[in-house]
Amino acid sequence: MVTPTPASDRATLTMDVVERGHTNVRIYDAASRLVAVAHDGPTSPGRWIIPLDLTALNSGAYFVVMTTASESFTQRVEVVR
Repeated sequence: MVTPTPASDRATLTMDVVERGHTNVRIYDAASRLVAVAHDGPTSPGRWIIPLDLTALNSGAYFVVMTTASESFTQRVEVVR
């Protein structure tokens, strides 16, 4: 879950990882272009808190996509200036 939403400069993704493996957290704009990578590496089972730096993004809708070996999660985030 991403909080807060809407967000301005920073937000936080809280995610529960169920198995050890590689995890990607990427941010896409409304045109499906990759605009940021918040995490790309190994994770172990448990709750993870990933900071999202939104300072380089313009106002608008974005999608935070978390992908592991066994699951994928997408949440829309509004960035406001």
